[in-house]
Amino acid sequence: MKVDVFTISDYAFEAEGKLNILGTFSHIPVKSIPLVHEGIYITVQLRFSRAEEGEHSLNIRMVDPDGREFGKPIDHKFKVKFEDDGPAHFIKFIGRFKDLKFNNYGEHVLDLSVDGLEAASAPLFARKPGVAKTHAAAPAI
Repeated sequence: MKVDVFTISDYAFEAEGKLNILGTFSHIPVKSIPLVHEGIYITVQLRFSRAEEGEHSLNIRMVDPDGREFGKPIDHKFKVKFEDDGPAHFIKFIGRFKDLKFNNYGEHVLDLSVDGLEAASAPLFARKPGVAKTHAAAPAI
């Protein structure tokens, strides 16, 4: 199993077999703590080989800078079943954490587990406005 996509965004949906991810981010500006954020979308795409057909599960949990879980974990069961002779089977999943209460500034982490094994993680920084952050530069053409 391979994780092709694991990202945080403002919104996500699937249409015609395509994942549509809007406003991916890793920083939330927080004026004061505690903060209740309206919610974030988590988008996952997993790639399975023929040898991995069968029942599987994924779990996404959020951990604050002190190592405590917050928000309600997402648990999802699914089946990998090949219906053609292709070399891979893709599972797309979109979940949402609503009304997240941030009690700390700093790095929060979203952990993705598949079948009980850690598969990926993504940082989510709660930071005071004006704190330096990195920006991706467009490649020169």
